[in-house]
Amino acid sequence: MDTFEITGKYKMNIEKIDNQHQYLFNLLNRLAKLIDTKGSEEELGILISDFMNYTVFHFKDEEEVMSSEGYPGLAEHIEIHKGFVKAVTDVVEKYEGNKFLRFKFFNIVMNLLLNHIEKVDYQFAQFYKNKHNVQV
Repeated sequence: MDTFEITGKYKMNIEKIDNQHQYLFNLLNRLAKLIDTKGSEEELGILISDFMNYTVFHFKDEEEVMSSEGYPGLAEHIEIHKGFVKAVTDVVEKYEGNKFLRFKFFNIVMNLLLNHIEKVDYQFAQFYKNKHNVQV
């Protein structure tokens, strides 16, 4: 499987957010490796728990940055974050104890995360760059 990194369209050029996104990508990379090596269900459970906990932390932190910057799309962004957490939680609950969880979880999380960063977070990054006259 490919290794996910914060480059190109996934790089917001906001150091704090990029570092947190990279950590989430690192968790995705660990999950991909776990799938490839057929890791244990216990390892999978720990990794999913780590991903969920860090995602909630990251979303809260990201929302605080957006709030401090006066981002006009904050309320909508918060709702999208809630939907993201619900979608991942639903997958975990629906497939708990099922060996296909690791594939389903990986596919959903990968798509949600990549699309979220590429489309939704990108809007904030553009706002931030314009506000601070940042050239990329």
